[in-house]
Amino acid sequence: MLVTSKRPLHRKQQHKMNNSSTIIRELQELRKVWRDNNFNWTKEQQARYNELTDLRRAFIAHWEENGLVWKGPSNVGKATTTAEEPAA
Repeated sequence: MLVTSKRPLHRKQQHKMNNSSTIIRELQELRKVWRDNNFNWTKEQQARYNELTDLRRAFIAHWEENGLVWKGPSNVGKATTTAEEPAA
């Protein structure tokens, strides 16, 4: 028996993914359904999952282009200000 999502999306909502958090929530829901279905997708679920992952990748690419993604070591616990050198 295949399990479907508890919250089916309306057609209008399926194409109105205007923020990353809604995409992530729906991806998480699809992954839960996938686990409940013995790790099998229906064709519609697979298509929707592929569409959402493409949208998510587009969001990340946009953020990278605009310099909104930090790539580097974590700065947690490090001083955020630097000491200025005295003017000579």
